[in-house]
Amino acid sequence: MKFFFPAILRVFLSAGLLVLVSVSARAESEGDSGVSEVVQPASGAAVGITAGLLTGVGFSYRDYSDPDTVKHYGGIFYGDKETFFINFAHERLYPLSRHGKSSLSWFWGSSIYYTFEKFRYCEEKNEESGEIEFKQCAANASDYRISFGPGLSFEIGTTKGMSLVLELPLSLSYSFVTPTEESGLSVYPIPAIVCQYHL
Repeated sequence: MKFFFPAILRVFLSAGLLVLVSVSARAESEGDSGVSEVVQPASGAAVGITAGLLTGVGFSYRDYSDPDTVKHYGGIFYGDKETFFINFAHERLYPLSRHGKSSLSWFWGSSIYYTFEKFRYCEEKNEESGEIEFKQCAANASDYRISFGPGLSFEIGTTKGMSLVLELPLSLSYSFVTPTEESGLSVYPIPAIVCQYHL
């Protein structure tokens, strides 16, 4: 469970990058045919998947009803008998410019991540064989991470209702781990990605 969040992040980022290539190629094709305006969603909302420190990891919902402010909500929860993971993120985006199918915004976001493990396993090197082994190192362990910060958001849309968002945040994160009671403050310039469908 120690690597649960990075593994999910890699999966979502990989999927998002594949969609980015597809969306960009389609947008270029439609641009050549003279179609350059984005069809605005009637409901002003979009749902999708997201991966990022401030966008959350999991599912996302964006509210476009206010032309001056876009509200983003993201997160997921997972649990079984031995582990529990939950995260929730919220952002407010303020458009700076719009051009064709693209828009540039700045945003302010915050998120919280929580992981609980009934049994935590850590890497340990076997002195005899030299191999890396996983052994139980703690019980009833919890990780908390609270992050917030500003950033830039770039959205590429299509006339078919799909859009891809790439965000470049500067996240200030505070983490706390039990039962070791380790804590720390870190800065993460980690990109985030959102792939969504406009309702």
